[in-house]
Amino acid sequence: MTVVKICGITEMEQALQALEAGADQLGFVLAPSRRQLHPEVVAGIVQGARRRFPPVERAWQAVGVFANQPLELVLAASELGKLDVVQLSGEEPEDYCRHVRLDFYKVCHLGSPHVGSAGEGAGGGGAVRAPLEDVGRGDLAERLGALRDRHGATRLLLDSGRFGQWGGTGQPFPWDLIGVAAQECMVAGGLSPANVAQAIAVMRPWGVDVSSGVEREGRKDPLLVGDFIAEVRRWDDRADE
Repeated sequence: MTVVKICGITEMEQALQALEAGADQLGFVLAPSRRQLHPEVVAGIVQGARRRFPPVERAWQAVGVFANQPLELVLAASELGKLDVVQLSGEEPEDYCRHVRLDFYKVCHLGSPHVGSAGEGAGGGGAVRAPLEDVGRGDLAERLGALRDRHGATRLLLDSGRFGQWGGTGQPFPWDLIGVAAQECMVAGGLSPANVAQAIAVMRPWGVDVSSGVEREGRKDPLLVGDFIAEVRRWDDRADE
C-alpha cells in the first residue's frame, strides 16, 4: 500500500483531520519556512494525536523536516518533538547524515541546472541535486539506491528543485523521466488530488508527499486532504485486483 505523508501540519486540528482521513505520516516543518514550528509545539501536537490515534491501534509516524541546520539542533529537536522520522532537505553531507539516530529521508531535488550530477555541488558532496537532462532510464534505480546508501538514508524523497530553494517548489518534475526507478522512494512536487493517481501509475513509488496541493489560501483543507488520500487508496485497490 502506498504510504501517504501530509506535510506542513501546523495545528492539532489539521493533524487529527489528516489521520482521520487515513494519512500514514504527518510532516512538521522545523526548518525556516512560513510553516515552521518550534519543537515544543510539534511535541504537543504529536502527543495529542497519539492519544487520539495510538500507534498500536493505528500505525502512523511523525516526520520532522530540516534543512542545513546544525546536527545538534536536529537531534535535540527530534527528541523534544517526539519524532519517528527525520527528513533532511538541504546540503547535509554524508558524515552528518550518518549521525542521525532516527530513520531519515534524504531529499533529492530534481531539475537544478546548476549542478552536474546528483550529489555534486557547492556543498562539498552534500547537495543532492540532479538536473533532469542527466536523469535517464537505464540503471537509474541502482544510482538512486547507491545515493541513498551513501548517505545512510532509509529512503530518498524525490522532489522538484530550484537553485537556492530547499523547500519544495510546488511544481511536478517530469515523472516519465524517473518512471519505476522511484519505486523505493517517496515522491513529492506538485502533487494534488487531481494528479496523484497518475503520478503513482507512472512511478509506482513507495510513498507520496503533499503539502500545498491540499491547501486553500495557505491552510490545509480537510476536504482536499480527504480527496488526496482517497485517490491514493483507489489506486491501491485497483492495483490489488
